Amino acid sequence: MHAITGTFPLLLPLASSLTGNWLNDVLRLGSLLAGIWVLWAAITAAVGVMLVPRPTAGFLTRILAKSLHLFFHSCASRMKNYGQIDRFLAAQGPSTILLFLAVFLGIFVGAFALLFYGVSGLTFPQAILQAGSGLTTLGITEKLGPLGLAVVFAAAFMGSTVIAVFIGYLLTLYSAYTARESLMSEVALLCGEPAWGPEFLVRLKLIKGSLDAISTDKLVSWMCTLRVTHYVYSILSHFRSPIPKRH
Repeated sequence: MHAITGTFPLLLPLASSLTGNWLNDVLRLGSLLAGIWVLWAAITAAVGVMLVPRPTAGFLTRILAKSLHLFFHSCASRMKNYGQIDRFLAAQGPSTILLFLAVFLGIFVGAFALLFYGVSGLTFPQAILQAGSGLTTLGITEKLGPLGLAVVFAAAFMGSTVIAVFIGYLLTLYSAYTARESLMSEVALLCGEPAWGPEFLVRLKLIKGSLDAISTDKLVSWMCTLRVTHYVYSILSHFRSPIPKRH
């Protein structure tokens, strides 16, 4: 170890976490490498879900979404009243987003715990505590070396960034949801709920006196916007309309 640190002075903080016990040293180095890989995978998945403007959900997010979809629809299939089914399924979209947030934060805590275990002399429980403390910006709970302090700052930055991006993601989703439902509310005044095409045309002719009262260009623009937003944010398909009979 002395030969390594003499040749590479920058490795001195990392080498200080080594104990001379080869098994423990291998575990700590392996933990460091695993933490870097898990952290990169989590960042890539979070960016794909919340920032990339195209459907780029990874394996983890697809499994989570499909599992929650299966759970909600399995429970709904046992309900006989449509009102109960609609109210129950209305929670699927928000529940999926909250599950994504909880899982991503849990993965980040695990990744930083591996990093702390690899670069410091902490035990693994202490590393988990330090990772949670750093990610939630509560502060530093243990004495750490230079690399440990760098990981603390990285964890604090990552925690704040994930929450900020998540808030922006929610605002984008609900903005698209509001835009989707606004024209549906306008059309519902003419065709009733549940909607029926022939009734819509008859009412439009009787009330407005012309079938062109609602511009075709407006409907085409709405449909194009709907197509784009539901393609980019596929989770919007799980956000049900506030009116049960509008589906």
